[in-house]
Amino acid sequence: MSIKLKQLPEREPKKVTIALPPQIYRDLETYAGLYEQTYGRSEQPGDLIPPMIEAFLASDNVFKRAQKAREKSSQPTEVQPAKE
Repeated sequence: MSIKLKQLPEREPKKVTIALPPQIYRDLETYAGLYEQTYGRSEQPGDLIPPMIEAFLASDNVFKRAQKAREKSSQPTEVQPAKE
């Protein structure tokens, strides 16, 4: 037996600190400028990193297959009713 509501995903953001080479940071600043030109809204370079990582991971087919396999193997098994 299982309930209709699926297990909720972890919702608390995790903070990660990274050091970027100067050229990559400059590239992020340039990208942030292009973002502002495109959408008319300014964003800090660091705020662009999470959606960039998300888009990268979503485009990696090997990662997506591995993720699906991991999710499938971590699914809870159905509880069988006790026999009387």
